[in-house]
Amino acid sequence: MAAAPPDPPFTWADASATLAEACSLAGLSGDEAQLIRLGENAIYRLERQRVVVRIARGIDILKDAPKKSQ
Repeated sequence: MAAAPPDPPFTWADASATLAEACSLAGLSGDEAQLIRLGENAIYRLERQRVVVRIARGIDILKDAPKKSQ
């Protein structure tokens, strides 16, 4: 049985592009976003809006979202 291919790396560029799109959809400004952590998730602080944004590395994590937000 062949091993599953490794996940592609989660880069700052990927996270930043997703942040820009998410902010646009939510009506927020990500211009001054501060990256707090980049690992399995990217965590950003939007200081002016007093919001913290968590970006998962892929859609496969969506199935666990309801468990993690409770």
